[in-house]
Amino acid sequence: MPRSVLRLVALIPLTLAASLFSCGGDDSPEMTLSVSATATATAATTATATATTTATGTTSASETSGTAGESSGGCVPGTEDCACDDGACGDDLVCEADVCVSPPAASCGDGTVDEGEECDDGNDVDTDACLSTCVNAVCGDGQTQARVEGCDDGNTDDGDGCSSTCVLESCGDGVIQGAEECDDGNDDETDACLSTCLSASCGDGYVYADVEECDDGNDDDTDACPASCLAATCGDGFTQADVEECDDGNDDETDECLTTCVSASCGDGQVQAGVEECDDGNDDDTDNCPSTCMTATCGDGFVYDPIEECDDGNNDPDDGCAADCLFECGDDCWGDKGCQTAEGRCIRFTCTPGSASQTACDTCMGWQQITYQNWLNDGYCSDVSAKYRQVLDHATMCGGAPICCATPGACAGGDNAWHFHDGANNRFVGPCLGCQGADNCTYWNGTDNGNYTRITACERP
Repeated sequence: MPRSVLRLVALIPLTLAASLFSCGGDDSPEMTLSVSATATATAATTATATATTTATGTTSASETSGTAGESSGGCVPGTEDCACDDGACGDDLVCEADVCVSPPAASCGDGTVDEGEECDDGNDVDTDACLSTCVNAVCGDGQTQARVEGCDDGNTDDGDGCSSTCVLESCGDGVIQGAEECDDGNDDETDACLSTCLSASCGDGYVYADVEECDDGNDDDTDACPASCLAATCGDGFTQADVEECDDGNDDETDECLTTCVSASCGDGQVQAGVEECDDGNDDDTDNCPSTCMTATCGDGFVYDPIEECDDGNNDPDDGCAADCLFECGDDCWGDKGCQTAEGRCIRFTCTPGSASQTACDTCMGWQQITYQNWLNDGYCSDVSAKYRQVLDHATMCGGAPICCATPGACAGGDNAWHFHDGANNRFVGPCLGCQGADNCTYWNGTDNGNYTRITACERP
């Protein structure tokens, strides 16, 4: 039989019934094979294969097969043991590793209370409140619940040594017998021996006098009586629900929980280590610790008074607030921002008496004094006078006007001289404000420490 036929036969399922083979003579250029079969499965499958071997030995084959409802490989995505359908599976199936499988059956002991279980504490201990069968421990279940029952013989009969309330019937006679831990012959639940003949202990539900402050019989550390059997209080290390925000059991005011058992936050007056740089307990954004609890600095968007004149939160030039948080020089020589001279000095005019000329700039506006030496020797006279001429021409100012006046109208007057201080005395100097002709910085050069006011110029620091 030619190899092409053998290969084709190997592809036919064993459950199919093969038909008879027929072939031509030895010198026939082709051979034809027909196979029909019926699968034993519920779905009918028909396969027809035709192979043709040419004289040159080349074989071509075509096979068509199909089963209603099946995808490639016979597995429908989203069904059991098949690939997930875009992460989804059919009813009661889950997608794990991109395969749809049945979810694991719920089992007692997995720590999750499933339908049909009363409890599930994830262990196989039969002496606690939840038995290994996932049933709540009760008197009469045959398991002696530690620290709760004195005995449990699996019945509720009295007179058999273990009462219907799971107390040893010998308990209370004052003699320690059998499984009794103690027997003081009384039913006082506040002493060292309970009426169950079990030794008093924290968590038994009875307050042991002079030993325990409370005992609510549970191990919930968030209620008014934690498992320590000491009344809940701030600093005990247990966060009491609905009362405390936190409780770390220490008196460190720099961590995330204050000694008041309130979570640390900006504005509480305590500097939280590694989180805050400062905390002055207020929301004043003009002091050295703004409401961000970051130390005030130029560029933080808060004007630190009196250190900064402005703070626009950036270091951009030409926006009115310079990178050093001082106003960029303005165009009003009497206003808060002053005006700029041709040589780049930011100056401001005001009036001052001779007796206060040394301090007027700082007192009036927090600016820097231009000294007598600056005026005559450092180029200030010609530079500042030129700005004065540009703004006020030959107007006279400050003749007897009030100190610190801040507008041309308020500072108007009929005096021609300037006031500057030389470190020892106030000097009145030129140029003459109302005089025509070239400016002469030493038009006057005298001493006047009196109360008469004249104009002076201040420089922004």
